[in-house]
Amino acid sequence: MDPTICGAIAARSREELGCLSQMVAEMCQAICPSCHQPQPSAPYGTSNIIFAKVIGAQKALAIRSVLYDQPSVLFTGAIYNKSALLDALGFARDDLAAPPEDEWLVTHAIQRWGVPKALKEISGKFALAFWDAQERRLVLASDRSTELNLYYAKLGTILLFSSDFRAFKPFHRRLEIDRDALSMLVRYGYLPAPYTIYREARKLPAAHFAVFLSDHSESMKVSERRYAESLYERHSIQSLGQFSDLEATDRLDTLLLNGITSRVGNSSVGAFMSSGFDSTLVAAMLQKATGRRIPTFTIGFQGVHFDEAPAARLIAEHLGTWHHEIYLDDKMLADAVLDIPKTYPEPLADSSQLPTMILARSAKQLVDTVFSGDGGDCILGEYSVLMPIYRALLRAQSLSLPVRRALCNILSVLGRIHPQLGSSIARHLAERLKIADPGRDMVLDVLGLLRSSDLGAASLTMISRVSDPALFVPGSDEPDIGWHDGFALGRAAAAIDQLVKLDAEVTLPPVIRKTVSACEHTFLNVAMPFMDRELLDFCSTLPRRLKYRRDRSKWLLRQVAYRYIPKALLDLPKRGFSIWLSPILRRELRDWAEHLLNEKRLESEGFFDPKRVRREWQLHVDGGGDFREERLWSILMFQQWLGTFASY
Repeated sequence: MDPTICGAIAARSREELGCLSQMVAEMCQAICPSCHQPQPSAPYGTSNIIFAKVIGAQKALAIRSVLYDQPSVLFTGAIYNKSALLDALGFARDDLAAPPEDEWLVTHAIQRWGVPKALKEISGKFALAFWDAQERRLVLASDRSTELNLYYAKLGTILLFSSDFRAFKPFHRRLEIDRDALSMLVRYGYLPAPYTIYREARKLPAAHFAVFLSDHSESMKVSERRYAESLYERHSIQSLGQFSDLEATDRLDTLLLNGITSRVGNSSVGAFMSSGFDSTLVAAMLQKATGRRIPTFTIGFQGVHFDEAPAARLIAEHLGTWHHEIYLDDKMLADAVLDIPKTYPEPLADSSQLPTMILARSAKQLVDTVFSGDGGDCILGEYSVLMPIYRALLRAQSLSLPVRRALCNILSVLGRIHPQLGSSIARHLAERLKIADPGRDMVLDVLGLLRSSDLGAASLTMISRVSDPALFVPGSDEPDIGWHDGFALGRAAAAIDQLVKLDAEVTLPPVIRKTVSACEHTFLNVAMPFMDRELLDFCSTLPRRLKYRRDRSKWLLRQVAYRYIPKALLDLPKRGFSIWLSPILRRELRDWAEHLLNEKRLESEGFFDPKRVRREWQLHVDGGGDFREERLWSILMFQQWLGTFASY
């Protein structure tokens, strides 16, 4: 498990310097209540900057007061290209008495190349703080995929930062819940960067760094900048089509294997494995890289949930891994809910978080590091999700405008006065549009599609849990994170490529955070080779024909996977670890949910419309549509998080 970093910087006033040490101590205590509080390496008050590192597994804590006229780095994570960095910096490895520490290497890289180039050259997962003594500025940065997050918050003229959101617990009553961000949680089930649940706190987006200028005044100037291209921005137009199919397949094979090999280290390793391409390919390559039989771990479900365990078992038998199946029933899933606040410091509402938590706990009993296939979908593009939406929108647009308006009016009225009839008509229309999904609200999906004039609006409809979060969060004004940037059907190819890029930037970080947090809670290291820097750079140069072909996403990745695993074993339906929450909410978690959704409690807290939430809950309990489980789960996850932070 990677250590947690945190710290604070204050404008130079005697009052602030006096309380700065106490604030950092409280942050450390919130992160690790059992950690011993040591004396700082330099006396408090000699500087207005304090750095701290918490090593939770060892219950160790190091605090240092940063000297104002000396550069200093606070780093957590792992650098996978140390040798290449040393060579580029001109250091002969034979001349070094010992392998360099990460912080030493980062300091020299920044001093030699400057912040943007140094960060771009690092291949690894990291969160860091750098005090630039020459420029009198604090720099905060996180890696290109946010395997490690970095948060910062301003309290007056004091800036707090941490790689663990729990560090802000002691200041909950001084921070304001951001209703606009809460509306995004209700819509998506997560909070996309740079937003957090607090108005004063921000989360660094992937491949960004923040600069805080300390000018001895009562304020600090803050700016955020990108240091690397996003996952889908191509490096140059000339790169399109420069690879043959075979060359591209060989290159991806080599890069992914290198990414896995560089992450193996000296610890015992295994792999999470469903029956999908990403995780099974990682498991196959990990076994090749280590030259030995590896443990693999998969989740099986009893009851109504989609069970991939039998398919994963066949793949494991083909690979010859030491395979472990962890079968879960609804009671085990319900019991895991109470551990969510300890596992996820930020509100996150993803049903697969429950089995992921249990899987991480089981894997920790056998290995120190587990490899995950997270990110494979995003780096090569979720075209198979967007193309059906595009085609459905074309079908909707083929109807005349008066017909679309009439259908919208009918569905809107029936949704209020006769919900069952409205749902029946919506299901029929959804089947005609080919968007029918039993886990979705067909009325909202069909209405959204009929009203959409471009691909961005249609895509937003199909990923949303509610059509208008302000109905649940009164007074909120949901930020636009890019879905309304004009993805016109007249330029469909460009619009689809841009939406794939946006989808990756928005959805990849919470997917990664779900797995990383589940593993961190059990002190299990997690390696994500699809987030390798060289692999990301390579994928950003690929034309669409290598990402999407014959109505299949991840075409190139499939060609690599077929080298290791028979096609017949891989081309099966896939659901991952997502589960149906509805039966658990109606039975095992009924009392828990009733407590969190109590009408008087909702009225007292003032974040949600109590009557609307209670109506949704009652309809769900009475069996009125399983599609409500996702929007209710978003609300429940916030309520559970609020109870934990507010009671600190």
